[in-house]
Amino acid sequence: MNHELRSWRFLVKVAEVGSVTRAAEQLHMTQPALSRHLQQLEESTGVELLMRHGRGVRLTPAGEHFRNVAEEILERMTTLSDELSARASEPTGEFAVGLPMSWAGLVTAELVPRFLRAFPKVKLRIMEGATPDLRRALNARQLQMAVILDTEQDAGVKLESLVDEGVYLVGNKSAGIPAGKRANFRMLAGQPLIQLPHETHLRVQVEKALEKLRITGDTLIEINSLNLLGFVEKGLGIAVLPTSAVESYVRKHDLSYTLMRDLTFSWCVATLRSRPRTAAMNEFETVLKQLLGDIVGRGLWPSARCTWAR
Repeated sequence: MNHELRSWRFLVKVAEVGSVTRAAEQLHMTQPALSRHLQQLEESTGVELLMRHGRGVRLTPAGEHFRNVAEEILERMTTLSDELSARASEPTGEFAVGLPMSWAGLVTAELVPRFLRAFPKVKLRIMEGATPDLRRALNARQLQMAVILDTEQDAGVKLESLVDEGVYLVGNKSAGIPAGKRANFRMLAGQPLIQLPHETHLRVQVEKALEKLRITGDTLIEINSLNLLGFVEKGLGIAVLPTSAVESYVRKHDLSYTLMRDLTFSWCVATLRSRPRTAAMNEFETVLKQLLGDIVGRGLWPSARCTWAR
């Protein structure tokens, strides 16, 4: 049954985006694997559910009916699972959470083992990514909780302040970045830049600042991965990154960096108002706040400031 429900979810996603390739990307699976699931679903139902055309796929009339019924059933099963989990006093079962890509080395690497040591009956499913991706997954009910930037209001999403952090200008030792002196965006003029993708909040802020100063950014590399720090270290360009992405890396690598002036990130815990709080959600948030307090208190994240109500 679980296998069938997964196939239902896959069909719903394909119908939503109108493309098997884009759906596979958002589901973090290969296109051939997703196609096999869809083919098996059509074989099990005995009807054609999707029509292929030059620009992608669309549902057949039978597929439309299947999608509508499947969404109702999947929604009810998710709600039932949440309601049962909310009644449990001890965290158990699967807990899906989204965490910032930039937190991987500094926060996530310690958060996961700390939480699982305290609550071994929980099966943790983690999605790392940028705020737009995590917000979409949360609204699609693929995640129960996410840590995202406070960049937009959504009536269906509850945001609770967590931590503010600064942003570094980063280069290798020969980049001439003055340590201890606040950087400004004019220092990016004429420099080869290594940047995150356009849809990320940081990239948007960088582009806006450069446009305001009438500076044309020379983006040499665009990459959706913190592997960009390796390119920075090799001297291929400089980067503007959240301090959380840099702090753990510079302990083992030789980089020069300094804080950017007047640029901060505000991270929040995000949950859907329509989903009941479960024991796993409550305990995960508690462990997360304790860890952030430890990291900030020990001086491992100098630019950060915890912002939740204590």
